[in-house]
Amino acid sequence: MVDYGAGARIDAHAHRDASLSLIIGGGYCEHIQGRDAAHVSGHMLYCPADAEHAQVFDRDGARQAQINLTAEGLDFLGDALDLSAASFTGGAGFSALGRRMAVEARRNDRFTPLALEGLVLEAVTLFARTSTALRGPSKWLSDVHDYVLSRASEPFTVDEVARAVACRAEEIGPALRKAYGLSLAGLARRCRLENAARMLAVDEAPIRAIALDCGFSDQAHLTRAFKAAYGVTPGGFRRTKILPAPRSKPA
Repeated sequence: MVDYGAGARIDAHAHRDASLSLIIGGGYCEHIQGRDAAHVSGHMLYCPADAEHAQVFDRDGARQAQINLTAEGLDFLGDALDLSAASFTGGAGFSALGRRMAVEARRNDRFTPLALEGLVLEAVTLFARTSTALRGPSKWLSDVHDYVLSRASEPFTVDEVARAVACRAEEIGPALRKAYGLSLAGLARRCRLENAARMLAVDEAPIRAIALDCGFSDQAHLTRAFKAAYGVTPGGFRRTKILPAPRSKPA
């Protein structure tokens, strides 16, 4: 477990070895491979070897479980993922695993190393199943995710997505259901909520403004959808920076 202080900054740097990180609390913005991404509790990130990156941590800092990958671990991930991409994913499963890791780290008895090893293996497996860098028949799936994430606040059609990522429209639904268990509309709803969560974690803008920026009709619409999905209001999440496991599908 590594803790980062409130508002800390880490200038551009690179690591010799590839690694995975699971955010357990707080969050930060990261610049890597030419893009900026805001990450919150429940996100798991892959950093390729020698990939230059920089981070700015939010006002509550961040707590992170860092996983150094063995050669066998890299081979395992390489069968499913493009290991040149700095991919990330997140969701209820990662949040729950992070909480269990934190509990085991505090317990720190003779069984803790074994328990943490099991949790790490579970997290790596979940990452391999849900990462946006999936290989295989749906090699364009990460482009679909990125397109939806960037357009989630606007209306779009399946045909527009297919043209943007150079695939057939009829392939998108089955690939999304296999990778994420979601339809295209469901992915858009999830992305709107994820965008809102990232902004709530790092932006002090009024919740009403964040709601409109993320494609919700008003603050009440965001509040209903956020609470239906996570069991907490946007204001409650902003105070804690902890995103609970969803209790229902996003509205």
